[in-house]
Amino acid sequence: MNPATPGPTFRDPAGSLRFEDDLVVRSIHTDARASVLEFVTSAFYERLVQHGDVVSSTIDETASGLRLLHPKISVPTYPWEWTPSQWVAAGDLTLRLCEEALDGYSKTPPRSTSSSSARVLCS
Repeated sequence: MNPATPGPTFRDPAGSLRFEDDLVVRSIHTDARASVLEFVTSAFYERLVQHGDVVSSTIDETASGLRLLHPKISVPTYPWEWTPSQWVAAGDLTLRLCEEALDGYSKTPPRSTSSSSARVLCS
């Protein structure tokens, strides 16, 4: 990792995050590259995007490394602003995603990136 690249954090040990115009850009650390690519090119990830459970990603491979480009959410909210029903919905989504990951992710073969929600850019 070069000195200008932020190191892993508790919240994002596989990368670092920054905002650029209307995008959220996640730079992926070299040691996490393979597992991140495996996930964002999986049929499981595709299902999550299609159901609106996670935002889509554009894979951007550059000379400086792997980046994931995400659309910026126009009106972010924070958990301390949520109503009790929003907390319950977030908990339900988290548990459902964990169940789906246990049931389906390991059984679903990776798919090609050409037809995925994780579009690939090469620069």
